[in-house]
Formats: sequence, C-alpha cells, structure tokens
Amino acid sequence: RVLLTSRIEGGVAQCARAAAVPVALHFAQAPGDLKVVLAAHADSPWLRSIVWDRAAAAPLMLREASLAGWRNYVLGVDETDDLEAWTRLGVAGVVTDRLDRLSARAGRGWVR
Repeated sequence: RVLLTSRIEGGVAQCARAAAVPVALHFAQAPGDLKVVLAAHADSPWLRSIVWDRAAAAPLMLREASLAGWRNYVLGVDETDDLEAWTRLGVAGVVTDRLDRLSARAGRGWVR
C-alpha cells in the first residue's frame, strides 16, 4: 500500500489533485483549528488521511479527525508499548523506523 505525504503544505494538495494514490496531510504540530483545515480539503477524494507527528497527535484531535471521516497515522512509533497505546486510540497505522521491534505485531489485526 502507498500513502503519499509531505511536510510541504501546498505540495500535498497538489499531489492529491494529480496522483491516483491516497495522499495524507502531515501535521508536525497540532493545527489551530482542525475543522477549518479539514474542511479546506473536503473536495479531494484522495486526501482523506492525516499523518501526525507523535507530539501533535492528541487523542481529542485524533477523535475529531476520525469523526470527520479521516484516517489517522502516527509518525515516530518505535516501541511495542507505544504501538499498543496508539492501537487503543484507533489509529489506522503508524510510521516507524524500528520495524524489527514492531514486526511481530503486524499480521495480528494491525495492518489495515
């Protein structure tokens, strides 16, 4: 599976219009008004996901995005305990640099 994202704000929207693969917003910091940001991208069928840096991924923000129909992914999850915590919060997936630590969890209901 492919999910394209970028920290370059305008680049993501441009890719969403041009690409035939899912594209994700990327938040290094929590946006001031998440509803406004999501509404600005409501017309893009390929842009329905958010990649959050761990520090920006507050449970209330994740819930708000989910209720608005967005899938949440968290960047920087490298420990099994962290993976379990994010799983309980209902994220669709994680981005990790430590697949060696988390690979035992894959295939047991985690990969969506």
